[in-house]
Amino acid sequence: MIQPVMFQKFTKHWFPVVQADQVYLLMKKEYRISRNIRASWYFHHLNENIELQERQSLAEYKGELDVLSVIPRVSERGGGHAQQQYRVTPSTDITFFAHCYRIVFVLDLSPSTGIVYM
Repeated sequence: MIQPVMFQKFTKHWFPVVQADQVYLLMKKEYRISRNIRASWYFHHLNENIELQERQSLAEYKGELDVLSVIPRVSERGGGHAQQQYRVTPSTDITFFAHCYRIVFVLDLSPSTGIVYM
């Protein structure tokens, strides 16, 4: 199947729009982002182009969901320009990162766990 190559003009250069294989998003630090908002972001950006913003530190990410990084499809690698655009497709994997995670470990040391049945 032949797919059309789309180009986006930036200043003096033309960069092809590359299909994204994986997109990494950073969630807002102040509160937990629900799965509905995450799904909404995906469907809103499906078959749309996204662009990376140059930032120097995590403190500069102020949005509800910010694009951290994009990995292009293997067959289309070689871009990586600051103004490169990536297309989110149905085969694109989206990974959400939080500033911190809460993990709970439960240790069951009750006598019932030490019983051996024969």
